[in-house]
Amino acid sequence: MPYVTGEHNCLEYDTAARVARELKTLYAATPAQQESMPTDDKIGSPQLVKSLDDAPRHDITAAAHVATVYAVDGGSAVVGYGGLAEVIAWRAGMVCFRDRVRLREQCSPPEVVAYDRSAAADIVREYAADIPGGYNPSVPARAVDDLRWLAEWRLLESLIEDAESDSLVLVDGSLRGHPAFNLEHQRRLMRLATERKIHVAAVTKQSSLSVNNSLPLDSRMGDTAPKDAGTGLWYRRLNRDLPETSGWLGNIYLAQLHSYADKPYRIDINRYDDDIDDVFAALVSISDDIEFAGYPYPLAAAHRLARIDGILRNHICETLERALEHIDFPRELWHYLSGDAHDRLNADLLDTTIP
Repeated sequence: MPYVTGEHNCLEYDTAARVARELKTLYAATPAQQESMPTDDKIGSPQLVKSLDDAPRHDITAAAHVATVYAVDGGSAVVGYGGLAEVIAWRAGMVCFRDRVRLREQCSPPEVVAYDRSAAADIVREYAADIPGGYNPSVPARAVDDLRWLAEWRLLESLIEDAESDSLVLVDGSLRGHPAFNLEHQRRLMRLATERKIHVAAVTKQSSLSVNNSLPLDSRMGDTAPKDAGTGLWYRRLNRDLPETSGWLGNIYLAQLHSYADKPYRIDINRYDDDIDDVFAALVSISDDIEFAGYPYPLAAAHRLARIDGILRNHICETLERALEHIDFPRELWHYLSGDAHDRLNADLLDTTIP
């Protein structure tokens, strides 16, 4: 039966207008949410300034020389799921650029494991056996996320220990410590980076952080300076001073890194690093790829290297299916575990006929 666009595939304007009003009312009456965190999280929300007036603007000038830049990102996927059984895949990758040239990259094949979801903490603890303090979650473990974080952290740790001075190491997301792992060990690594003159920064693709219950910061240009003021590139620090025992490993900034960027980005910088102007100068110099204007292109490269996309996921499923055939695992059961009804329902059923 051919796919036909009909009345059920459109949105009436009156309905859209009503939803728009509801959304506006929600933002006007309800504080914007901070990053989603379990209620018993050890770290909590960062203490942000009350308004952008309390976050002075600092102009940025691009660095004349692009230093060595490392970027780390991870990928993960749920490959199979049913009842308490779950099959997950994860990995992390790294790219290295110098003077805009990609020198090397590192990405291992994905780790894949099948486990009982009721024992998620046990499977993560097994993989984290070499981490000082081990794994001690205060909230229910989500193995796929925690194992990806662990893979990224190991790469970050090796870079901080081995990279040359004045390097910039980028990670995807934030520099919020992981509360289930030893926070002092994580703070110690950030201090080591400062001692070795290695800058560590994290870039968040999309943040829900807000100031004074306004719209999420990276959804607004967030700057009131005249267009001809300074370079047009700027950063603002958003958080108040962090206690030494804080689980936040970085100070939080909002920054416009390219004049053509569609938005500013939230950027966390190692809380022990005092060379903030130098870090932003370096970030500007690697955020000028027109495809990713305002976003550091080494991180985009790391994301593409490490992601587990649909093609790789299908390859993992097919390889597992061949292995399962050798142990007489019911093919129908694997198809059930690895299949997604949405994939079939969302497909264009051009050649399908309904009796």
